Amino acid sequence: MRWIIQAICVLAATEWHQDMVRGLARYTLAAGGGNAMLVCDPDRVFGATSNASLVVTMPEDADATLVVLLSATGEQAALPLVERRAAEKDVDPAEWRQMVEIVRAGGSFAFVTGEDAMRLDDVAPLPSLYC
Repeated sequence: MRWIIQAICVLAATEWHQDMVRGLARYTLAAGGGNAMLVCDPDRVFGATSNASLVVTMPEDADATLVVLLSATGEQAALPLVERRAAEKDVDPAEWRQMVEIVRAGGSFAFVTGEDAMRLDDVAPLPSLYC
């Protein structure tokens, strides 16, 4: 019985929770004591500048200044963090697009910092993600 409960928890950790907050689409994923939240602003709700961001809380590296999203198929996106947050307006556009593509595709990927890694397997794809 214990194995079944643990398996269910792992499955739940690999699906994005989606909601809308003040006109911004928000996607949240948690695993292994860490979490990632992708906030999308495709319609520029609050003006001409995007409010999209990726917020990453690592289990063991709360003060990371860079996170790399690595897919199991070899793609990667490196995003600088300021207080656990990478804002679309402040990062390299090519890196932002690559991160969105990795998230959109789903599958297995990991958020990696200099001192920690948060691995996610069998993540549900988000084919309609526009961020």
